[in-house]
Amino acid sequence: MAMRSGFFNSVNNDRLYSANEFAEYFSTFIGNGVFPSPTTSLQVQTDSGLTIKVMSGKAWINGYYFVVDADEAIPIQPDAILPRIDRLVLRLHLGNREITLVHKQGIAASTPVAPTLTRDAQMIELSLATLSIPAGASSITSGMISDNRANSAECGFVTSTITNIPIMTANRALISSGAGELFVSNVTSTELANLSGNTANIQAQLNGKQATITGAASTIAGSNLTGSRALQSDASGKVSVSTVTLLELGTLSGVTSALQSQLNSKQASLTGAASSIATSNLTDNRVLASDANGKVSASSLTTTELGHVSGVTSSIQTQLNGKLATTGQAVDSLKINGKKIHVGTSAPAGPAVGDLWVDTN
Repeated sequence: MAMRSGFFNSVNNDRLYSANEFAEYFSTFIGNGVFPSPTTSLQVQTDSGLTIKVMSGKAWINGYYFVVDADEAIPIQPDAILPRIDRLVLRLHLGNREITLVHKQGIAASTPVAPTLTRDAQMIELSLATLSIPAGASSITSGMISDNRANSAECGFVTSTITNIPIMTANRALISSGAGELFVSNVTSTELANLSGNTANIQAQLNGKQATITGAASTIAGSNLTGSRALQSDASGKVSVSTVTLLELGTLSGVTSALQSQLNSKQASLTGAASSIATSNLTDNRVLASDANGKVSASSLTTTELGHVSGVTSSIQTQLNGKLATTGQAVDSLKINGKKIHVGTSAPAGPAVGDLWVDTN
């Protein structure tokens, strides 16, 4: 069984260490990925036309360090006929002893796929971004670039210098202990999520709240009220249920002034001529008249009889007076061409030649 240790000062070159040994050492506590500061570290962005740029930044792969201290421009050549998906990767090549920035061009196809990442004994690739390039594109837009840096399966960020944390209780919030060590708290991730949206000190906010409900609402804090009732303040000034139902309350809809004032302005009971018809019905189909007491009453005249006056345009009695009775003789003023008309059951006395007698027998 091979055993190794390090790193110690050399005496007469008896302790010589290789870069591989240092990389192995660093990889035990620094994980792979892009260093997250600044936020644009090694981010792929548009530049101009068919050129993209990789922003300056740093990365770490299997104990080896990569730095680009100025933005790097990379030209893109689209396929003229079919779309394509390319990748921008950081490639650790152990045989070449270097980490390089590589543009991996995909295969143009009607349904293109991104090139796979190489990860074997000689090469490790981290994907910074994929480019979805339409056929014949004249420029690269931001919508064509998919940032892969936060994808831990394809790249990831170096979020901590310790990646070999032992297995802990799942779904718990992590804290630092009294000794400054990483520690699992009793707070679950679900409970921790309840802090989402909080913008100020929670204890200060709680202290600013009322401990218990007081005032008028104290009577309705512990139980429900009787359903479908109007609420009122009771003798103690507390919220309480009245005897008025919601249906009864609804009858107030449309009221525009004090009900009592409106009621007070109304007559308490019927008086005058209408008092005789306040409690019982009248004889049906009769003409109404005022009786000896000046009250409304039903006359002996039927509505059918009253209908006979329909169409009359002047005094009926005057019109009747102008008619001949059943027995009578026209007066001189009513002669027709000097002749009289006699209506009756007997012949007129002393008729003149030309007089007319209408026998009513």
